[in-house]
Amino acid sequence: MTPGIIDDDSFAEIEKQADRRARRTMFGAFAVLAAFAAICIWLTIGFAADERGRILQQWQARLGIVADSRADNVAHWLDQQYATLRGLAQNASLQVYVGGLTAAAGAKNTEAVEGGYLRNLLTVVAERDGFIGSRPRTPINANVSIVGTAGLVILDETGRPLVGTSGMPALPAGFQLARAMAIAGRPGLVDIQLGADGLPVIGFVVPIYSIQGDPGVTPAIGFIAGLKEVGAELFGRPAHSGEISTTAETYLIRRDGDNVLYLSPLADGLEPLRLSLALATPDLADAFALAHPGEFQQMRDYRGRDVLFTSRAIAGSPWILVRKIDRGEALNDSEQHLTVILTVLICGIGAAVALALALWLKGTSVRLAKANSRNTAIMKRLQRSAAFLQLVSDAQPTAISTVDREGRYSFANRKAADEVGATPDALIGKTIGDVLGPFKGKLYGDINQGVLQRREPIAQTRKFDGTPPRIVRSEHIPLSDGGDATGVLMIEQDVTDLFRERDRAAKTLEDLVTTLVGLLDSRVPFSSNHSARVAKLSKWIAIEMNATADEIRTAEVTGNLINLGKLLLPHAILTKTGSLDDAEREVVRQSLLDTAKMLEGVDFEIPVALALSQTQERWDGEGYPDGLAGDAICLPARVVALANSFVSLTSPRSFRDAMSFEAACDILLKDADKQYDRRTVAALMNYLFNRNGAEQLGSSTPVAARQNDRNP
Repeated sequence: MTPGIIDDDSFAEIEKQADRRARRTMFGAFAVLAAFAAICIWLTIGFAADERGRILQQWQARLGIVADSRADNVAHWLDQQYATLRGLAQNASLQVYVGGLTAAAGAKNTEAVEGGYLRNLLTVVAERDGFIGSRPRTPINANVSIVGTAGLVILDETGRPLVGTSGMPALPAGFQLARAMAIAGRPGLVDIQLGADGLPVIGFVVPIYSIQGDPGVTPAIGFIAGLKEVGAELFGRPAHSGEISTTAETYLIRRDGDNVLYLSPLADGLEPLRLSLALATPDLADAFALAHPGEFQQMRDYRGRDVLFTSRAIAGSPWILVRKIDRGEALNDSEQHLTVILTVLICGIGAAVALALALWLKGTSVRLAKANSRNTAIMKRLQRSAAFLQLVSDAQPTAISTVDREGRYSFANRKAADEVGATPDALIGKTIGDVLGPFKGKLYGDINQGVLQRREPIAQTRKFDGTPPRIVRSEHIPLSDGGDATGVLMIEQDVTDLFRERDRAAKTLEDLVTTLVGLLDSRVPFSSNHSARVAKLSKWIAIEMNATADEIRTAEVTGNLINLGKLLLPHAILTKTGSLDDAEREVVRQSLLDTAKMLEGVDFEIPVALALSQTQERWDGEGYPDGLAGDAICLPARVVALANSFVSLTSPRSFRDAMSFEAACDILLKDADKQYDRRTVAALMNYLFNRNGAEQLGSSTPVAARQNDRNP
């Protein structure tokens, strides 16, 4: 007999047994159906409760998305204000003049010149970035100083004002705390408060260091403080541009002692900082938001209305952003929909019970027995299939598991269970956090939520601490029954050995570069430092140009290898002290192309050979060998060509002394937009003279060690 198939004799016996059972239970049918109806009604009510929970989850997601975007918008505004002050604090001229003012300590001539320059600079920045009062001042007597509501001021290291914009008011309460925060390296914020004119104002403080100073190491020589009126520029940011709800609202709050202080304007017309409610107010949504930022809840708002709300903390401030909507507006349609569904379901249950009773009385148990037999056979086949699939997955070297939308395990193979020291059956029903621990559980839980929301697979590779540390690649794939995603398939693979092998290959390649440069150094000892200086300078120019990591690495390796072709040059050319003839120059020029050809077969994982082959191209297209122009020349090649020329100019030769950095830059600047990309020249000069590059690069080779070094 074929496994899973019922033969005729056994099927007939099952039918007879079913007939006898049907007769014995017929008299209890009414009682059973009544109980069934009660259970169905109970399940229907449970369904309604689950549906309400699902709708609340949807609102939690919707409110959370808006709250996240608005919180980011507010945080970005704060960052912009600090960026304005940091831009001033890092201005080299301002640093020098502030140092001069603090050092002069009352010298009137110094104060007049440097103070005037700084006041003009502050005024320009204040007008540009909004650190000026918005209301026209009331006319006053000529001999009375005008005091505004906003401005910028430079303070010495003790907090004493040195110079500020016209009408700069006295620094408000909280400035000393903000100054202490700035000294400690945190954002120096003077929180929103009412100014002298009754307008909300906010303040910011950043430290000023000397040009040679090192933030966090050397003490500040002063501070820049800014006061700004707070209006639509900030209060408009919590607003949701696509708002279609009539009761939804987003606003800012903070704790003020035992009260909730409302910082932004409210929907009922209250102005900023005009409303304060006690934290102990029963069921106050905003009190809950202060204590539990990021959570979703149903409570009452400042007007006493039942609302759904969530909140987000604003980075760098004590503010909490609240996003809410009236519960009636949010759930009215769904409640009506649920009422209709419940009515239909209850009516349907009643009809089904009546129909089932009629069928029960009229039908026979033969069909039921037959169906039961077939279902039993199908169940057995499914069980065998499940056992087979479990066996196949257990044989895989990767950990395979599935979790439902709530993050509970619904399947795990042997490898996944062994990873946590359990059996596959023991994992079923447990949450990711219970199995993997709080850190890894939260990490995978967040990834799975993203997979469920976007319905797209996510793969990541991450290093986990341990003995030894492990590098794990995990794939998270949404599972669907044709509609919404019902769960996530997780596949984990330990790739520690693979990454270790990759690092070993990278180290081998680095050793190869070092060996090649050393070989060149042994042949041309007087230019041994040339390649290293070109590589170092190429790296910093690329960094200054905000190049990608691969472009920076390519520029550095290419700079190290730029003279590798000299291994192919005749010794007579390398040691010749006189001028080279045209044929010899062509041999030197060809050495760079030979270098690129030699390295074409080496797998650098970055385009080193391409960059070497293009270092003789010119920005104006008059270069060699392909006549490339402009951005057609790869960035690393442009950077290395400039760095090589600079190092050559600032190194001594048999026919001249080493040039100064300034003289070399003048020569290179003349060839900008001709031989060189002007952006690379600007990046070089900024690195040398504004980033302490001259000190990092060091001086050129001493004159006493001169030797003719033939660099293209």
